[in-house]
Amino acid sequence: SFMDDGSHFLSGGDDNLVLVWPLHGVLSGTSIATGHSLEPRHTLSHHSLSVTDLLCGCGGLQARAVSASLDQTCKLFEVSSGQLILSVSFEGGITSVTMDTAETRI
Repeated sequence: SFMDDGSHFLSGGDDNLVLVWPLHGVLSGTSIATGHSLEPRHTLSHHSLSVTDLLCGCGGLQARAVSASLDQTCKLFEVSSGQLILSVSFEGGITSVTMDTAETRI
């Protein structure tokens, strides 16, 4: 999922992690040219099973994002700090997530 300002994107998968990546660094290959490995801005390890969906809200780095997982939870977090704000549990694995346009409901 890409940030609305194009500065970062989120990735998640079978490793249970949500990674926040700087888009410019990934596209420019700057780290490869200097011999350093590219590091994500944040590595979030709040899920215990595969991450199945990600959604970024509006506001660039000040946005909030939501992750869905087969561990039966959705997690709301601040992109800038990586801080977990809310965890919501369900009765089954979650395969997709969305928010209303005001970003007040998941």
